[in-house]
Amino acid sequence: MAPSRTDALRAGPLCVALALGSLAQGAEPAAAVATASDACNEPLCYTASSLEAERNHLVLHDLNLVDSTHGLVRIRADRAEASGLDLASSQWVLTGHVQVDMDQGANQHSELHADQATVQFANKHVALMTATGDPADFAHTTDKAREPARGHARSIVYDLDRNQVQLDGDSWLSDGCREIKAPHIDYDVTRQRGQAAAGGDASQVRGTVRTDPGAQCAPEGGARP
Repeated sequence: MAPSRTDALRAGPLCVALALGSLAQGAEPAAAVATASDACNEPLCYTASSLEAERNHLVLHDLNLVDSTHGLVRIRADRAEASGLDLASSQWVLTGHVQVDMDQGANQHSELHADQATVQFANKHVALMTATGDPADFAHTTDKAREPARGHARSIVYDLDRNQVQLDGDSWLSDGCREIKAPHIDYDVTRQRGQAAAGGDASQVRGTVRTDPGAQCAPEGGARP
């Protein structure tokens, strides 16, 4: 008895090139599947332990996605689900141990860790991520900063095209020398500058500054939170 389409797609691991929309509506998903040992030469690729595809629905398990269109973005999650198979421009919901690593050039690196995330693809690249958790965590390091910038919140929106981060809900941001606590914090990753607002929340913006000389917290030409 010949294996079903779904059984064939579960014979992992899988490697699929997304840059050309290989699973676009009407395409044959099985024809786009290759083994993980095959080199992926496209700018947007993933591996998964299993894949289930229907005309307007896609589910992957043990996702490992790489986007090399601008910098290098690696996304891992236990499960990914997408409605609509035009992968060049679509939205995926990731759940379970979501981890995002972003090498942004000039010795800069950002990370996101969350329970769940929504990833928006646009123009064949990862454009926007919304991470949620209890809490979701963010970190940004650069060779010019003495300490990495770190933050957490119930919701973190990372705009990769603008290189900006929004933290909402019990938000906290620190560069190792200064800390900000507020309902909402905006962080400009490129300029390494944070802004906080209480908005309509009854809470206030709160901050602390470390003054011990051993911390070496004096600014050195760069903006701080």
